[in-house]
Amino acid sequence: MTIEELKQMNKEGKFPQKFSEEELQKILEVENSGACGVGCPLYSYENPTQEKELRKPTGLNSYSAIVRKEAMNQDYCNIDENGNYVFTEDMPDVYLGDFGSLTTCGDEMQVWVKVGIDKDNDPYIEDLRYLCSGCFGALSSASVGARLVKGMKIKDLNVKDIHEKTQDYLHLPAIKEHCSTYFINATLKALENYKN
Repeated sequence: MTIEELKQMNKEGKFPQKFSEEELQKILEVENSGACGVGCPLYSYENPTQEKELRKPTGLNSYSAIVRKEAMNQDYCNIDENGNYVFTEDMPDVYLGDFGSLTTCGDEMQVWVKVGIDKDNDPYIEDLRYLCSGCFGALSSASVGARLVKGMKIKDLNVKDIHEKTQDYLHLPAIKEHCSTYFINATLKALENYKN
């Protein structure tokens, strides 16, 4: 993406708000950085209007504002503000899983899961972080999925339930629904590594 393309999109009203040239430059920097994926933190609303309005597609690849906002949520990104990894697989009780589809769409998801033991002596997802090279569908699903599974006992993890809750919240376009499976599949691979 170029600055000229962003200016044209801004002029045509394809963003949920108008951006200054300085803001467009920041968008371009984020889009080209690839730290936790491609996207724009400025797409998120400071003061969201009604939930219905947030879910309405705005014409930008048919992604709603809620999807764009979740895609840029950095709460569970495995890169901190200084550019360092939060988790690595050589840390105690941290397990890496990855999932991707170079043949289908090129998205790739890596999830680091820190496993803890609760008071009932059951293993649970104490914390987790992810990195994603992918679209808004994959990024937003990872953001929502991370909140859903953090703190969950491993034996209670229900893939279908997580997928349905994520899709019900995000309402991804049908062509992007497969992207919503990448996070949970990478998480399952991390948990397989824990069990082995």
